[in-house]
Amino acid sequence: MAALRGKALVAYLVVCVFWGSTYLAIKIGVGELPPFLFAGLRFLCAGAILLAAALALGDRLPRRLTDWRTQAVVGVLLLTGGNAFVVWAEQYTASGVASIFVVTVALWMAFFDAVIPGGSGDLNWRVATGLVIGFLGTALLVGASPAEILHADLRGPIALTGASASWSLGSVYGKRHPTETSPYVGAAIQMIVGGSAIALVGSGVGEWGAWHFTPKGFGAMAYLVVFGSIVGYSAYTYAQWIQVSQRLALGRRGAPAVRRTPPSGGPPVRQSAL
Repeated sequence: MAALRGKALVAYLVVCVFWGSTYLAIKIGVGELPPFLFAGLRFLCAGAILLAAALALGDRLPRRLTDWRTQAVVGVLLLTGGNAFVVWAEQYTASGVASIFVVTVALWMAFFDAVIPGGSGDLNWRVATGLVIGFLGTALLVGASPAEILHADLRGPIALTGASASWSLGSVYGKRHPTETSPYVGAAIQMIVGGSAIALVGSGVGEWGAWHFTPKGFGAMAYLVVFGSIVGYSAYTYAQWIQVSQRLALGRRGAPAVRRTPPSGGPPVRQSAL
């Protein structure tokens, strides 16, 4: 990953500050409300509020079908496959342990960036060694012995591992498929699509029968809507958008020199072909 600086660094710092506190809010929320409906309605509310605010301030909806598709895929991978199963797993896992498992997102991103064609990474022995050490370090931080792990309720750790992998795959996919959408509209669409998919899962497993609002549940959802989604998720999307924009700008600056040196006897090389 390129060195973070300026607005991208500030955005990632906002993510670190606010997302670190969301695990406790999620733990409180799943103690009061069904997990999938809790997560899905949270993102639906946050996405609708953010989209309305972005459009009111002058942003526009995507004009290209490919941009809609990219935002939908990223929303499903990050939120339905990623965040929703973190919420579900916290029924069986302490919030501190959940946050440690989510640290493996960086390891999964390095893995997917290396194995998916078109990335900047390469799955060599250094990367493989780093991934193994990282996973072993996570296991040590959890502090469970092999015997405890074998006899533990594995639903939480398995769901958290899958959630981290899904989030990482969605992040890599988003970087490989840049859009012309503003980061705020993009984040809103991702939350609406991802939240709708999570709510459908909750409806499919019959969670509406257990739905009931309590003061603690409402407080946890309100905190996550504002700080976890509108602030935190938007900051994450914005930081990634800046990095992708900077990379594309570097490519465009080098393109004119390439166009001036076409193959001998051939036509000029178009920028869109690069």
